[in-house]
Amino acid sequence: MMYNKEWKNIENVKIGEYLLSINGPTLVESLDNVKLGHRKMLTFEDDRSFKWSEEHLLWAKYIKEWWWCFNTHTWRKEVENGYVKGLKDNFSLMTGDNGFSFAHINGWVNRKVVEDFSSDWNTETPLYLPITDGSPIIVDGYLVTAGTDEKRFDYNKINWDRDCKGFKGV
Repeated sequence: MMYNKEWKNIENVKIGEYLLSINGPTLVESLDNVKLGHRKMLTFEDDRSFKWSEEHLLWAKYIKEWWWCFNTHTWRKEVENGYVKGLKDNFSLMTGDNGFSFAHINGWVNRKVVEDFSSDWNTETPLYLPITDGSPIIVDGYLVTAGTDEKRFDYNKINWDRDCKGFKGV
């Protein structure tokens, strides 16, 4: 979602544009375009409207609010390789495929995560990640990371029950 609340395909986002983040506009500082490789593509079982690769972080709630990741091992490798700056504690991620509520512009939604076995995916499938100052952004209605960097953005300040009100009616 762009800062003006218009939707734009992630592959068309450009450096220098502003995305809507949890705390207003956030500048796209760079773009990370890699290939899917041997990563899994995921989706939500009930509607399959949102698709992402297994190492990407989504804001979730299960007892507490924090970042959720399907494959924390792949996530930590990406941090080690410098693709993202990461968290102060990269072992603090929630994980698993059931029982989580995910932050959506309409509030918390309960979703079961499943692998997307679509024939559209192969090792050469391009992935797109706009990199910001670490501010979480809205993608397909969900709150996700955009170049996770807890040194630049304090994720402990996120409270989705409070913060999602700014996205209502989008």
